[in-house]
Amino acid sequence: MLRIFNYVVYVIFPVFFACGCSYTKDLAVLNKKQAIADIDYLVKNLEAVHPEPYHSIGKEAFSTHVQQIKANLVNKISRKEFAPLIAETLALIGDDHTRCNLFYNYNFFIRDKIKLLPLALNYKNNHVIVEGWAKTVEPVRLQYGDIVLSINGKPVTEWLKRYYKYVSAETMEQKNWQIPYFLPAYIWMTDGIVEQFEITGKNVQGQTYQESLSAAVPEFSVPPRNAGWGEFPYQFYYEDRVCHYKIPSF
Repeated sequence: MLRIFNYVVYVIFPVFFACGCSYTKDLAVLNKKQAIADIDYLVKNLEAVHPEPYHSIGKEAFSTHVQQIKANLVNKISRKEFAPLIAETLALIGDDHTRCNLFYNYNFFIRDKIKLLPLALNYKNNHVIVEGWAKTVEPVRLQYGDIVLSINGKPVTEWLKRYYKYVSAETMEQKNWQIPYFLPAYIWMTDGIVEQFEITGKNVQGQTYQESLSAAVPEFSVPPRNAGWGEFPYQFYYEDRVCHYKIPSF
């Protein structure tokens, strides 16, 4: 486990290391030099710890991507602005174990009282399904098991496609599974605080409806699967390596 600028990067490895990058880990805003130092630190330790960092993308292509990010950095960049760059870079590795943790742990948003899309979502049978909602929210029409068709006028399929590049996964099926679950965090990452969400849903009777929900801290009436877990949830062991999924890259 590599800790980069307060992000947690998971890698397949029998022992996880907490490597504090003292240069930037406590800074809320980085200058360009500090951001480049963080990226170099990440790549160096990724190559040292991950057994096959370039199994999905060649080293040359990965290096080209990293150099482009460095070249496009502005003089000052916030933690929130930096996170998508790290998430997109790590997603190129092509497994679920190497990722930016800021958008994979609802405890961060609960701790800092950050208001998000107040729905716990899942992906089933090619649909985004409602599994719960924030404790402070009282839906009028929305119910457990309803299908979400659109959010703020945008079809849910477009929301999925928008965030594919940030998701660390090996298959499209895994991406589709992860994005609805972490969609509230992804919307915050790209759009900031959205105070109100207009939801188009479909109930089990096949009727469509509109539901207006205020943003809320993600303390759900039915908790997300890892809302109360630690930094490395739902792990199991496979050939002495801690992992999320038993997938071919092992």
